[in-house]
Amino acid sequence: MTDPADQPARHGRSLVGFYVALGVVAVLVGLGVLLYQPLRLRYAIHRVEHAPQLYFPPIHPCAKVFVADKWLIVCLDAARGGNRRAIEVIIDHAGVTMPRSPLSEEMNIWGPDVAYLAAEAQPESFFEALDRRDNQQTLQVLEAVRESSYGDSGLRYGTEGGLPREVFLAESLEYLAGSGDAQARRVAQAALDFTRRRFARELAEAEEAEKRTRAQAGGTTKP
Repeated sequence: MTDPADQPARHGRSLVGFYVALGVVAVLVGLGVLLYQPLRLRYAIHRVEHAPQLYFPPIHPCAKVFVADKWLIVCLDAARGGNRRAIEVIIDHAGVTMPRSPLSEEMNIWGPDVAYLAAEAQPESFFEALDRRDNQQTLQVLEAVRESSYGDSGLRYGTEGGLPREVFLAESLEYLAGSGDAQARRVAQAALDFTRRRFARELAEAEEAEKRTRAQAGGTTKP
């Protein structure tokens, strides 16, 4: 027969076990909440990086347009929050646009480029990461940012013509930095400042070449 004096002790041990188990569950739930976003981002980066290689479409109205899937959007959200690894992923997928709303679909308006959205939210981190890329990719990313800076305003700087690529990029960004809405102007100005730093030598050489051409043209017109 159970000693009545033992019953309170057993009851107390049961309560202790219950609260310990409850504490363990609370810790596990807390860890799950804390780890969910980092693990989801890690999985999203894995999915995006192991997807078929995306082609950088030329900046042309007839170019094929790639639209971000849900995993690239997860990376974009993290990039806009300042995650440096996610920013690197977005740079590698410049030229991909955000999905369009049904109304945009009817009006044939493309969503903004993912690179533009990352540069708009985190300009310092974005351009710092971009500065580690080669010139070819850097120009492609900057051109994607520029095209989204135009938006649906109808603004266009003109055609490249015979200008060096870096010169036309700088001139068109300078035009955008003084036109359009305030957000687009900020992004264009940040991209322009970066372009002038990154391609300072190319821009200086182009300026000197233009001066020589003008001088030669002026000399041939003299009697």
